[in-house]
Amino acid sequence: MDKLNLTCKPIFNGIMAYWEQVNDAAGYIVTLYVNDAPISIRNNPRTELYCSFVELANLGAGYSVQVQAEDHSGKIIAESEKVKCSVVDLNDELAKMKSEMEDELNDLKTAIANIDADVI
Repeated sequence: MDKLNLTCKPIFNGIMAYWEQVNDAAGYIVTLYVNDAPISIRNNPRTELYCSFVELANLGAGYSVQVQAEDHSGKIIAESEKVKCSVVDLNDELAKMKSEMEDELNDLKTAIANIDADVI
């Protein structure tokens, strides 16, 4: 059986998976796992080489994705390894961005105060 190259990237509250086309594939079976238990199975047409899973909780490295290519008879002709994936928690990311912006604002206030002190 041929190896299928799969890449997974975190997106806000989800995972984006994409892979290289398998020439004789009629479609792809994309499976999302938590630990080793399948929680979602998607069937993609042969021209759709990506799949996104959204509204996922941030479980750390508990998610993995696997893709299988099947031919017109339904036989699996290529398969990826299970690729571990992480999820970016939107609330955590927003809190981090807020903190960074507050730090930048404080730096600007300090710089303005220093300019005012030099002018006076």
